Amino acid sequence: MPWAAWAKINDKGLAQYVLPQIANRIRLSITRDDALTKPGGRRDVTEAIFNALCTFDIRYSRPLYNSIQEQQTIREPETMLDGSGDGTCLDLALLFAGVALGNELLPLVVVLDGHAVVAVSMEFGRREADSLRRPSDDGDWAGTGILSNATTLRALIDQNRYIIVECTGFAKSDAIPADVPEGQGRINGRLSFTRAIQAGREQLERADRRLQFAVDVAYLQDIGKQSVFDPVGRSLERVKPHLKRRLARIFETHQLFGGRTEELTRLDAFVAGPSGYMVVTGGSGSGKSALMANWIRRLEGRGRQVAYHFISLQHDTAGHDETLLSLVQQLSYWNNQPASGTSGAEMESSFIDLITESNAPVVLVIDALDEAKGWEVGPQLFPARLAPNVHVVLSARVVAGKDWIAHLDLQRPEHIELGPLSQAGVEEVLRTADVPEWAFDQNALVELTDKINGDPFYLRVLVEDLLSGRITTPAALETRPKGVDEYFRRWWDEIRTSIGAQAVQDMLGYLLVARGPISASELKNVSPDDALSGFSFDAALENIRRFVVGDADRGFSLSHWRFQDYLAREVLTDADQRPYRNRLDDWCDQWRQNKGRYALSYAVSRRVDALAAAPQSQRLNAMREVVHLICDAEYQQRRVDATDALASLKLDVPRVIQEIARSADASVVPLLARVAMEHEHVEHKWLLPEAMLAPASQGHVEEAERRLALFQAEDHWRDAARLLIAWLAAPFDTGAARRALRSFTGDWAGIPPLPMLRDRVLATIGDGAPPILTLPYYPHTLPVPRSKDEMQRIVATLGADQSAATRISGIEPIRVPGRESLRARGTGNETPSYIAEGDAPHLVAFAISPTNREAGTKLIRQYIGIHAANPYADYRNRSLWGILGAVLCHPEADWARDGTRLLVTGAFAPSPIRFREAFRIAVQCRLAQAGVADARVEFDRTVRETHAGAARLRESRWESDSWGNHSRRFACLAECAAVALKDQTLGEVLLNEAAVLPVGFAGYQAPASLTLAEANKIVRPGDAPSLSAALIQARSSAHNVQDPGFCARTTARVNAMRDIWWAGPMEDLTGVLDEFIRDPFARRFAPIHRVAEDFEARPNTEERIVLDEIRNARTLTDLARNVFHLPVSAFERLNPGVPQDISAVETIAVPDPKFAPLLAARFSAELLSCTDLPDDVRILYLARLVPIALANATTLDLVLARLTLATTADSLMLAELLAVAPVPEADTSVMAMCLRSNGLAPNHTISRD
Repeated sequence: MPWAAWAKINDKGLAQYVLPQIANRIRLSITRDDALTKPGGRRDVTEAIFNALCTFDIRYSRPLYNSIQEQQTIREPETMLDGSGDGTCLDLALLFAGVALGNELLPLVVVLDGHAVVAVSMEFGRREADSLRRPSDDGDWAGTGILSNATTLRALIDQNRYIIVECTGFAKSDAIPADVPEGQGRINGRLSFTRAIQAGREQLERADRRLQFAVDVAYLQDIGKQSVFDPVGRSLERVKPHLKRRLARIFETHQLFGGRTEELTRLDAFVAGPSGYMVVTGGSGSGKSALMANWIRRLEGRGRQVAYHFISLQHDTAGHDETLLSLVQQLSYWNNQPASGTSGAEMESSFIDLITESNAPVVLVIDALDEAKGWEVGPQLFPARLAPNVHVVLSARVVAGKDWIAHLDLQRPEHIELGPLSQAGVEEVLRTADVPEWAFDQNALVELTDKINGDPFYLRVLVEDLLSGRITTPAALETRPKGVDEYFRRWWDEIRTSIGAQAVQDMLGYLLVARGPISASELKNVSPDDALSGFSFDAALENIRRFVVGDADRGFSLSHWRFQDYLAREVLTDADQRPYRNRLDDWCDQWRQNKGRYALSYAVSRRVDALAAAPQSQRLNAMREVVHLICDAEYQQRRVDATDALASLKLDVPRVIQEIARSADASVVPLLARVAMEHEHVEHKWLLPEAMLAPASQGHVEEAERRLALFQAEDHWRDAARLLIAWLAAPFDTGAARRALRSFTGDWAGIPPLPMLRDRVLATIGDGAPPILTLPYYPHTLPVPRSKDEMQRIVATLGADQSAATRISGIEPIRVPGRESLRARGTGNETPSYIAEGDAPHLVAFAISPTNREAGTKLIRQYIGIHAANPYADYRNRSLWGILGAVLCHPEADWARDGTRLLVTGAFAPSPIRFREAFRIAVQCRLAQAGVADARVEFDRTVRETHAGAARLRESRWESDSWGNHSRRFACLAECAAVALKDQTLGEVLLNEAAVLPVGFAGYQAPASLTLAEANKIVRPGDAPSLSAALIQARSSAHNVQDPGFCARTTARVNAMRDIWWAGPMEDLTGVLDEFIRDPFARRFAPIHRVAEDFEARPNTEERIVLDEIRNARTLTDLARNVFHLPVSAFERLNPGVPQDISAVETIAVPDPKFAPLLAARFSAELLSCTDLPDDVRILYLARLVPIALANATTLDLVLARLTLATTADSLMLAELLAVAPVPEADTSVMAMCLRSNGLAPNHTISRD
């Protein structure tokens, strides 16, 4: 959005509007550093900057209106480069000065009466702003930052020590009068660089353009420490760059505003009162968005904290995820919290938590609810209770038959209905627009008010005519029709009879039906059957430019819904639109040849829409086309390269799955399975931790943060990653690093060692003193370095440790024989601790000495690699956190930074623990059933190997069924034997053996036991004792999870399964499934926490952490914050009516999105075992469970296996399924896989050199 206005009396303050980082957006035709080393190099760089700016679609325009004459509103440079493309002489001068400063030049912003230019030093660069030679060479003013003597400035230029540039020269304009220097010598609307220099010098000779002052930007910013103005509202600090620019363009669109004094007063009064909701409604074009934009500008000018989002189809900000992500990022910024949530459900939850528990006074504005694309804004986003200091303002277009207040289920909100503009309102709008004086004549005002009939949109159209010279007299105004539809009709009559009318119609046709902005090059090349070409394009665009937003590269779209509506009603009928829609669809299908941004962005959407609209007879072919496309590796690569929209690619895959599953039958099962497997492939290919950090290593902070938002991680690790991003970027872009740190200042208090990490980054960029390096745990200082042999022994011991208590959890009691010397505490505290907290300080202390640096670095990297190889992500990350505290105590910043990078990469890596054999085994059994001999041989071999593997298991934890994979393998083999091979006896034998396997790690055993219960239901539905035994084992394992929070979550999941979903026969199965598929996160489908749970299956031993915080939680707040580490509002939302004191409550529903896939598996077992359902119904519901199972690879594999078992398939279909079924790892040792992923061999020997 536009910056706060510049007070003209504050000459030095103008320097804050010059952004050197904008130089990163401008690609020069020469190598700057090489040029600056040569004679005349500064002039060459200046010319290269001018020529580069000429390539942007920037147009010269009038100053933005400001009611205070002593102030001037200034456009931020990103908006000029990526937005409306408009700039005044001062806007353009500030832009040019920013690019020059960022390219190591020394620019002066020269302010004249009514004009502005830029002078650039040919002798001094940015780094010489305080050179001792400057006062003697340039003059005494060089030590003040302000030059106000015109004679001195002329002399500096005439002596060739400075060149002065007319910056309107790189902006296109054909309307500048020829009697001013900037209007002379324009070719195709622009000046050459040579002419721009001449024009700049000529400005200094004009009597009507006397010098006011010249601002030495480099001196004031770098020496005088003049702070650079924040280029966006502070609330947009965390919002993605492309969305920032789109929101800024929306503010530009609504500069013309007035006549809403009463509404502004009511809005101000609303936010001055108690928290609550206000709804603003009005017809299309009534000025809702303009009211919201200008009110937001007023609030921010007063220092209010505002979070906002404009849902706009024209500006491509109408999607669900980008809307919620934008709001969550802004609200979290004001609350000094990390932004959380990557999926739609998670972002909705985060949004609700932020508005119900906000610590900061925030005004939340969401405009144009009616324009939501692909989703509907509903009551689930707006809880009845808001935080005491939160005010929510919503606006929407009046739609026939829709009561927005009732639709959103808002209780007694305040409401503003926008009415027509009065004559006084019309006059106020005119005064903001600086129209000719005659327009304020009483007769003209009456005429104009009558013409528009209170319609703000039509007023804006006529004001544009007044400003552009299309209306120059009262008589010309009288000729304009009454009502905007008649105005459009006359305009179109003129266009279609003019030369080039077909090209205009073709352009309008494409823009009307396009799914999003489309670039000039694509519009010219969409089809040979239209009239658009390189010759006709510019003229066609000029005819409709006032109704179009965007630019050639970013893409064009129609500017307002009213204009689109008129075109669709009166100009281009459905039949007229069809050829344009078909051509754009064909263009999308030709993405491989045209490589167009529009084609790549919307190729999948086009196919999904075609699938949704296809008649039943054509759905299968339509499915094949969209699945082939979304699974095409070349398409994925080109799309990411061209659009950099990784998030949209990630979201398109489940959208395809959802559409296929919506009406699935047996014939589509192979396609559904293929794209479901592709979902996991996309995540593992594109969502890599190192790929997240790579842009930061090149100074691209915003891109790194955008990628970070796609990862799921604990809040403290997310903060660590954000701080590391700033640290990595600091050597390349200090300004970007500094901006990334803004949310970590003030009263921010992260958990240790985050404050130390923050202080190290601040010290790196020169904004803080060297930090105090203190261990965040006892003994708080690094120990005295020990010998190399001892350090090697620490690493070797960790790598070889087979202790059940330590290898995976990373936790051990204080008293461990042989290790007390390294782990002495002196506190008497017997609570188990993490091994890493004892080992890492010694390894870091050893690596500090220069003589030990190489060996010590190698050892700590090996040590981190072993912990990072731990597949138990909860415990892995806790151990890595302990190492982080020690690594940050190393005095060398580079060493500490590199170690932090290694730790963050390890913490964000996905766990490799996932059982993905059931699907493949099911396909093999179906092939065996179909008579394929090799398939039966393969199945029998798998059974033998499973028996043999089980025979080797022991009660020792590492020799037991550690991850539950043996149990899961027995279960799926049993299901396949009973269902596909009709061998119930074999199925029962397999289940019996699974029931007596040595129990593995509790966190994995619990869900594996639930799967075993499901297998018993399928294979032997009448055997209640076997099913009960599996559920008892699940409960026992849940109680024995070591970490308290993880234990509570796992126990709540098992409680829900045992007490609700296994409590008895499942009545009305399809009704339950319809409800679950509609809302899998509803209260009915939530895990269940038992108040005062006694965890009776948990032994009271030294190795077990006590669970007092769980047992003693008696308030909803305690339960949310201290047990489940979730916002209180999440619990309140899921438990309506439950009091804060839960002592008298038996059970509490727990918010847990990860439970839905487990419940999908439970329902898939019920479907497979249900004999009352027709096969087609069973297949349909199993297919509809697949999208819910996507979040858990193990569950997805299981649901696909049961879908395969329920499907009668021919050999061709089975071959297709086999082709996409995951192939088991050659080495099934999970630890071996983990070690390999971290660069270590499974039997790695620790280096001793």
